[in-house]
Amino acid sequence: MLLLFLALRFQDVALVMEESAQLKGYINSISQTLRDEPADMLVGSSMTTEEYQSKYSVVFADEKYISFRAEEYSYTGGAHGSNKITVGTIDRKTGRRMCLKDFVSTDKLSELTKILHAKVVKKLGGKENLQGEVLLIENFCVVKGGLKFVYNEYEVACYAAGAIEVVVSFDEMPMREK
Repeated sequence: MLLLFLALRFQDVALVMEESAQLKGYINSISQTLRDEPADMLVGSSMTTEEYQSKYSVVFADEKYISFRAEEYSYTGGAHGSNKITVGTIDRKTGRRMCLKDFVSTDKLSELTKILHAKVVKKLGGKENLQGEVLLIENFCVVKGGLKFVYNEYEVACYAAGAIEVVVSFDEMPMREK
């Protein structure tokens, strides 16, 4: 029930429902094809190479916030599949998804960008492994002691590096004045 409650609070719930309906229709279509076609007709076809997986979890909860993580993997052919991690935090009092501006004022965003850049470069083992620019993203969540930012494949590094996850502690964070 908690995961259903969280899913209903996601800003993109309509998209999730639409994709779920499309996926269910696709799975039903595959099931029917597998029942109707002889097994030797399916070997080597696209029917045996497509895959979709998803996993959802609560990664942090306290009296103020609930943080979630949604992991999706899909393979539709080609050299490799595609992974996507979406994280976020729900304010328990309002039910609203938290934004970066809830934690950092506009005048402190460049300072946060520098901190993120340094952490990403360190995580990648050097500036030479960075591909592209480290930008501020809304793909973050509250964790114990700070904010975790998740850069998906290709956002800051090559596919082989996977998702890059860095935590900026509240102590080093240029926080919004309360």
